[in-house]
Amino acid sequence: MKTIRYLLLAGLLVLCAGGCAGQATESSPGPTPIPSATPRPITPAEELGLTGTPVDVEIESYRLVLDGLVDCCATWLFRIEVK
Repeated sequence: MKTIRYLLLAGLLVLCAGGCAGQATESSPGPTPIPSATPRPITPAEELGLTGTPVDVEIESYRLVLDGLVDCCATWLFRIEVK
């Protein structure tokens, strides 16, 4: 009787191990696909930034200010140097 129990247990273990070995897992999707080598269109420099309306700015008084939810507030000035 004990021999039959051991044979059934051994057979069950073999079936379980065989069934688990053939399953694909979610964590191993396979190799990453290579991106296409199709060239992308290049936008000429003259056409960049044409999506909005230009703003008139007095460059001598222009200030860029960084404030709000930052650790350190900062201000930058735009200076023109003529050489």
